[in-house]
Amino acid sequence: MQPDTVEWQSSYAILSAENLDEKIKKLFADRLEELRSAKERDPGNLCIAALYLEAKAASIKHEARELAEKILERPMNNYCGIDPLLTLYRKHISVNEAVEMATEALRRHPDSRYVKRSAAKCYSNKILSHCSNPDPRRIKEAISLWEEVVAAYPESSLQEKITLADLQAKLDKEKADQIYKELLEQREDLDPAGKQMLYNFYAKHLYFSGNETCRSIEYHMKAAEIQETSKYRQKSLRELEKTLKRNTDPEMCQEIKEFLENLKASESVSQD
Repeated sequence: MQPDTVEWQSSYAILSAENLDEKIKKLFADRLEELRSAKERDPGNLCIAALYLEAKAASIKHEARELAEKILERPMNNYCGIDPLLTLYRKHISVNEAVEMATEALRRHPDSRYVKRSAAKCYSNKILSHCSNPDPRRIKEAISLWEEVVAAYPESSLQEKITLADLQAKLDKEKADQIYKELLEQREDLDPAGKQMLYNFYAKHLYFSGNETCRSIEYHMKAAEIQETSKYRQKSLRELEKTLKRNTDPEMCQEIKEFLENLKASESVSQD
């Protein structure tokens, strides 16, 4: 067979393509190493530094996709790696690609409760993000997954049940209200930090889903008055302070001001 014949050229292309992936990996690794060495030799060169970070990011994305394929080929369990993989995609690649990966995992392992839980977290993260404009069908999928997860895990965390409530609020406020009502009825079983979390999320639910400003303030106060250091207490305190600045109701502002002053005084006494 001669090099100038179509058959020879096609055969050569096929043989070359068989090793293309390995060649690309080696070439990429060589270029990444060159940039790393150049960065060490010339640390003040910001162009080299930027190119190195760009190459490193591309390397991470490539490795993540290879890892994803390995994970999805194996049986799913609590330590299979699907949860940290989706977190990696969401934080370092893109939320949309994380959702695509979660969808693919569900397609391959439709009966796995581990995959359902990881996919539910992934879908919820996108749906509940402030910059998202979620598709109602995707919300229904996420709700269905969370309902299955909560049923499969009787010990489902407070955070997961709150997430289900916040998803329901996107489509059916009454169902969301019912979930929060049940959680509030069980609040005595929670530790102080758990109560703060519940009150903080419920306060936001009342404000954003029900436009109930007064009741929202009431629950932010409930979260703040619990003497337990947590991010939810701090969030509620910040909301109360922000309300003082933006609200035009003098009676409400006076109530919040007195509450914060009393809270500060009681904290000073407890420290003495």
